Amino acid sequence: MRILSVRVKNFRMHEDRTVTFDRERTVVAGPNEAGKSTLVDAIERVLCYPHRSTAGDLDGIKPKAGGGAPEVILQFEQDGGTYVIHKIFKGNAQSVATLTDDAGNQFRGDEAEERLRALLGFGNAALRNPFFGWSHLWARQGEAGNDPTDADALGPAAKDLDSRLKSLTGTTLTESRTDTATYDRIAAEYAATFKQGEAARGGSQLAIAETDLETARGAATQAAAQLAAYEAAADTIVHEESLIRESRNAIVETEHRLTELRQTLEQIDAIEQTLATQHTALSKAVETHTELEQADAQITQLASEIATRTSAIAPREQEIERLRVHEARLQTDVGQSLDAIKQTNESQRSVTTEENLLKSIEMVFELEAIRVELTAVLEQIEAYQAVMATIDARLRKLPELDKAAVETLEGLDRQLAVAQGKLEASATRVEVLTADTAVTVDGQSLTAGGAKTLTNPAEIAIGAGTRIRVTPGGDASLIDLRARITELDEDLKTKLADLGLKSVAEARTTLEERLAEQARRDQLQQAIDELDGDDVQKQLNDTDAEIQKINAEITRKQPAGFERPTDAAAVGAALNALAERRQDADAAVEEAHAKFNNATRELTQTRETRETLEAELTTERQAVRGLDVQKAALEQVHGTDRQTRLQGLADEKAEKHAAVAGTQRRLDALNPDTVRADKERLENAVAGHAEQITQAGIRKATAEGQLLNVGTSDLHGMKAAADARLDVARRRHAEVNNRAQAVRRLKELFDRQRKTFAELVAAPLRAKVAEYLDQLYGPGNRIAVTKSGDAFEDFAVSRQSAGNQHFKFDDLSGGTREQVAAACRLAMAEVLAGSSNEAGQTVAGCLPMVFDDAFVNSDPERIKAVQRVLYLGARRGLQIIVLSCNPKDYDQFAATRIDLPPPKLPEISVPNAASATSTAADHEAADGEGDAADVAESTASCGRVPSGDDASLAAAFVTALAARPDRKSGNKSLRQHLGWDEATYERIKAQLIVSGRLQPGRGRGGSVQLLDDN
Repeated sequence: MRILSVRVKNFRMHEDRTVTFDRERTVVAGPNEAGKSTLVDAIERVLCYPHRSTAGDLDGIKPKAGGGAPEVILQFEQDGGTYVIHKIFKGNAQSVATLTDDAGNQFRGDEAEERLRALLGFGNAALRNPFFGWSHLWARQGEAGNDPTDADALGPAAKDLDSRLKSLTGTTLTESRTDTATYDRIAAEYAATFKQGEAARGGSQLAIAETDLETARGAATQAAAQLAAYEAAADTIVHEESLIRESRNAIVETEHRLTELRQTLEQIDAIEQTLATQHTALSKAVETHTELEQADAQITQLASEIATRTSAIAPREQEIERLRVHEARLQTDVGQSLDAIKQTNESQRSVTTEENLLKSIEMVFELEAIRVELTAVLEQIEAYQAVMATIDARLRKLPELDKAAVETLEGLDRQLAVAQGKLEASATRVEVLTADTAVTVDGQSLTAGGAKTLTNPAEIAIGAGTRIRVTPGGDASLIDLRARITELDEDLKTKLADLGLKSVAEARTTLEERLAEQARRDQLQQAIDELDGDDVQKQLNDTDAEIQKINAEITRKQPAGFERPTDAAAVGAALNALAERRQDADAAVEEAHAKFNNATRELTQTRETRETLEAELTTERQAVRGLDVQKAALEQVHGTDRQTRLQGLADEKAEKHAAVAGTQRRLDALNPDTVRADKERLENAVAGHAEQITQAGIRKATAEGQLLNVGTSDLHGMKAAADARLDVARRRHAEVNNRAQAVRRLKELFDRQRKTFAELVAAPLRAKVAEYLDQLYGPGNRIAVTKSGDAFEDFAVSRQSAGNQHFKFDDLSGGTREQVAAACRLAMAEVLAGSSNEAGQTVAGCLPMVFDDAFVNSDPERIKAVQRVLYLGARRGLQIIVLSCNPKDYDQFAATRIDLPPPKLPEISVPNAASATSTAADHEAADGEGDAADVAESTASCGRVPSGDDASLAAAFVTALAARPDRKSGNKSLRQHLGWDEATYERIKAQLIVSGRLQPGRGRGGSVQLLDDN
């Protein structure tokens, strides 16, 4: 199949658009939202959706702005014939489906749908999205990197592709009926025996045998466990009785030893009480001795410290007296420094006053220079204003005329010329060649060689007996045309008279004169604005005021006898002379301040040192008095016989130490910690043996209960019977399992053989894909793919540049997946497009391949390789259609390029002077019938001047327009198609309009439509 053209109407953003596709390579270009993907959706809709679509289906394709029902007309080739499928989607019985073949046969409604399915090879399947047989070939937007061998992607095309691949192997890769029946029986038994994961299927003989085996194994295990439990219970009774006897004997022996330990502990407790009393007495003696010893040491230390501090007070008193004398001398130096500062400050102030006066006088001279400059600027502004007044006077004498008014007059003049041209083309010319009798035309007598042009009905009299009535142009048509000419002429003369002008040329000249004068006036105004006249006047006024202010201040501050300099040079000389005096005055002031600061700083330091020493001396005296008080208080408490008392306390402390040591030796001899630990250990042992007797009794009673429950049962016989049943179940399971494993092995052998056949079937596809991959990555790149039934699996790529490693398709990068998937799609399309001729040979066919904004993850170099791949597909008979926002990526694809205009944005109408005075002809050019591409047309001329006379150019104009849909085109797009310059195009168009071959249309760019020949 090959798509020739598609026309969509009222389909989303497309009001009415026709696209004609190249038979081999087409690039549909346009920005986002230009409707590229919508064209693909429309083709899909007309091929794969029934014309009676539901309301839900229609919501996605109806234009948002409203309009008629969505409509798609598709022209395509199939098996050497040309067909047109036309569907109007209304969602009800009024929907339309029409299929027309190249013989003129037409089929409607359901019959058209059935014949379309048969043509496309869709069979009897209901038409529905996605494309039956093509879903894996068309790379829709965002799906270019999907795996085209996926079972869901292949869909109904899987069987057809399998059949075509088998035909390409040259052998009959089919099973015999016997083989198939055998495999079916094996597969059925395998399916009845095993479930997914190779486990036995519930209800199968293998599952029953496994269940019986597990049941018998459980019964044998249970019988063995019962016998073992009986024997273990008997052993438990004997063991627990022995344990109870041993525990009772141990308790008696341990209680005897505990009695001995308790008697020893009574002795230990008595000695420990005596020892505690002795320790208390010893602690009290030690504390009394220590307290007296510490008090004696403290009294001795206080006496020593009092003597040391008293000896250090006298030198400090002498230093304080010396500092008082030095401080008095420094105060005298500070007073003398203050007197010197007053004298130097007065001298410095005199210099500063004179300097400030000179600087103020200097400022006056500078301001007077500025006043001269500002006065010159004001004089220039006044000169410009005088010239502007002259220009304003000339403008008042000219008519009020703007560009819009002149364009209106020129439009009326062009319409009048066109109407007069039509009148002259339709008028009737009467010429008398020879005459042997009088000839009168419309009351005017004509002789041989005379002529008259008729634009109104008139009578022609030939002699006395012949009268002929002539009606030029079909009577009423010329009357209307003349009335139109009169109306236009009157309108033009009225507008000229209102302006006081004689012609359109004079109006144009007047406008140019007004524009020139206005431009001169604007330049002068700009010059005035740049000079900033108002601000200059303010600056001049401010300058005068500042000069007066400074002069007044000079008069007020100048001392008696001050002589004011007469110019700026004198001011500079006076300031230079004053600089040396200021330097001397500043140095004197600085020296006086330095002496004052030094004297003040030394006085402050001396005073601070004296005050610090006095504060320290006061503190020291207070400390000595405090130490005396502490020493007297301690002597009053502890007396003066401290040494005698210390000796008596030391003897008492030694005696009590000896008593404690003797009692401790008696206690240590009894080992109290060991005795107490032994008592605790033996008590725990008695309790443990008692608990052991209790637990042993419980275990013995439990075992006795187990023996009573067995009763008279033959446990040994029960175990033997269970072992026999287990042996039978094992033999039965082995028999059933051997048959199941045989079935498993046979199925594996059949599956392996079928896989071998599938590999042979997939070989032609791998070979074709490799040819496309060579265009992408160079030679040596292959794919790995296996068949499973009608579908494929394990799709991978082997790259020679990567050491022939296999990469799973899903592990490839986004760009590589898109490129490899495109190669695989092209190879599949080749296989599916092939057909067999009468000799049984495979011949190349065609399928349309669509790539909608694919390869977005490919770099520029790889895009070039992609173009080679697509070109190879086109050379092998496929029809390649690429939709792209970046058509420059495909400049080297050698494809026909179709540009879709950008999406229309809502226009905002803004009235202006030109539209307010537009004529009827201007309104005809604004109603919106021109091409959308003409909206942005500029008035600039483009194109070449064509060769040939007007007749041949008119023929070329008509031929080009006749090839357009509806024999209609926008002016800009048609002129660009012809490649003409604007002047030639407009001249030929006007001639064809006058001759009645063209009908002008509307739109901002204007349009034309070819009228029927009749």
